[in-house]
Amino acid sequence: MTGLTATPPPVPLAVANAAAGQARRTRAEALLSVATEMLTTTDVIKEAATDPTGALLQIRLHQLLQAQDGWGQGRALRVIHRTLAVLGEPVSERAEILAIKLSWLLDSRTGGNRLAAYCDVLMEHKQEAPPWPGFPHLAAPVKLQGERA
Repeated sequence: MTGLTATPPPVPLAVANAAAGQARRTRAEALLSVATEMLTTTDVIKEAATDPTGALLQIRLHQLLQAQDGWGQGRALRVIHRTLAVLGEPVSERAEILAIKLSWLLDSRTGGNRLAAYCDVLMEHKQEAPPWPGFPHLAAPVKLQGERA
């Protein structure tokens, strides 16, 4: 008797295409929500960890970071590169860094080490906003000067 392997029934192309389209919409909505400050990157990562469809896990980490106001590709790549360095996984190829997805960040086989390193690096790169425009070279606006008294 030859080895019998169960072959799953083929998924109709229309069903597969509809699922792929929904997954793309889900990812686009998450990135747009970050760009419009309705969600934070942390919110998206939390949702990705519990998303039963796995659609959010396919978001590339640099795309998520760049969706934030004030973030460009350079800053996003520095955060990812630093995260890899903290983990002892330095990657010099830019293409490899651009390919990192949330599924890599949330991989349960790492025991949360990747997510912890990422969070540590974000804290290093956090930039505080100045207390007022032109600080420290311009005096505080009148409203702020009155609040201090």
